[in-house]
Amino acid sequence: MDVLKKYNKISILQGGISDESEISLLSAKEVYKELKNKYNVTLINVSKDCTKLISDIKKNKPDIIF
Repeated sequence: MDVLKKYNKISILQGGISDESEISLLSAKEVYKELKNKYNVTLINVSKDCTKLISDIKKNKPDIIF
């Protein structure tokens, strides 16, 4: 059974403010490529601006966030 089938909208957080942000961007893009053909997937950038992050999540209204 496909665990993600019950979720119509998936958001993937990417980036961040640590030294690992570049790795996060690459990882998120790979996950996005694998999911985009089967699901409604969006990438959301994470930065120091928490207000923008919350706004982006509210705008996309995901069923699940990775």
